[in-house]
Amino acid sequence: MNFLKSIAQPPTTYTPPPPRPPKQTIPRPPPRPQSSQATAPPPRPPKIPENSIPLTQEALRWRDQGDDVVSQRFDDVMSMVDPSDNQSLASFTTNAQSLYESRKTGVFKSALTGRYFDKILLYENARVSLSLPPCFLPSSSWKIVLLAAHYSNVSYQSSSSRESVIASDRRSNTKAMLVKAIPSATSTTIVIAVRGTSSLKDWMTNMQYEPEQPGLFLRDQENAIHSGFLGAARAMMPSVASHLQDMIRQQSLSQASPPSYTLVISGHSAGGAIAALLYSHMLSASSSPLSSLAGLFHRIHCITFGAPPLSLLPLTTHYQKSMFLSFVNEGDAVTRAEMPYMRSLLDLLAAPAPKRSRRWPIPENALCNAGKIVVLRQPGKRKDKMELAEGVEAVLCKESNLRGVVFGNPLCHLMDVYEERVNKLAGKS
Repeated sequence: MNFLKSIAQPPTTYTPPPPRPPKQTIPRPPPRPQSSQATAPPPRPPKIPENSIPLTQEALRWRDQGDDVVSQRFDDVMSMVDPSDNQSLASFTTNAQSLYESRKTGVFKSALTGRYFDKILLYENARVSLSLPPCFLPSSSWKIVLLAAHYSNVSYQSSSSRESVIASDRRSNTKAMLVKAIPSATSTTIVIAVRGTSSLKDWMTNMQYEPEQPGLFLRDQENAIHSGFLGAARAMMPSVASHLQDMIRQQSLSQASPPSYTLVISGHSAGGAIAALLYSHMLSASSSPLSSLAGLFHRIHCITFGAPPLSLLPLTTHYQKSMFLSFVNEGDAVTRAEMPYMRSLLDLLAAPAPKRSRRWPIPENALCNAGKIVVLRQPGKRKDKMELAEGVEAVLCKESNLRGVVFGNPLCHLMDVYEERVNKLAGKS
């Protein structure tokens, strides 16, 4: 009954519960892209060789960063070769004080034992052949070489008299030079010494210049010349001719009878390269204010020291009974200064020292040194160090003998070293 009654009653209305609010979804960051290769860990810092100096650490960072960095960083070292800044170069080496003191005594007493650049001597090709023939010069020729070395060195000194030194002019691309007359009883020797750049930044920039044909400036039309040095020589030619004319006029007025004249054109570093071009131009067949003066001189010599490579073919033309000599200190990197060579040298300096003697693969130079090459070196077979204060010998060297040889000691480029060694050799003659 109750069951039937409950069925008969009308159904109650069902009220559904209110809907739940939608669940808020927090956005997730997008998934990282899957890389096919695992991320490489950062490279470990290179191991620095023992007894190294800051250049080693820097070289490992910038040796592969391009020509601009190579030029800038190596110039930081070579700029210390400025004769007025030998103290900075001394502080760069491990035996600093003795090098700076040698400026006062005129003798390089200190050994370079244990110094950074001596690592180069561990390679078999750090020296020229021991079988090169000796260079014999008569005492009269050594006197000419001494004059060239002395005034090439004096041209750097700020205390030089204003009558002798002609200042450089960057606008006209002319280098500073020294013009000096040395009269004697029977003849007068006139020395023109072209100054190398004191910071060496100019020739480092010039290393990137392309060779070009000399045109009418030289007799050798089939040759190609370093365009930077060729441009400087062209710019200096009128000034050199003018100062020579004035010097001859003054000497003629000061002496009762016209003297016999000898001309010595010299220079160190970049100045040596320009001196060689001025000398070659003076002997060329082309007519110019400078070449027209050649007949006034009984002899014309060209003596350079530490000059960089200059031409595709060697410049060797010279007057009979005259000298065209290029003195090269064994180890002087400037005498081989081309960009591929310098880049390879920096790789050598950054690399650890070899455990045994071997050859360093140095690229061959495209350009040649001018004149007859005379290498000044320490005698003997010792290869573990270089003693600038010990004995010195002069040997004749061909361009082919310098191919494949690695030079890289900045101390060997100092004009003081060249003059000191020339004095020793002249004293033996």
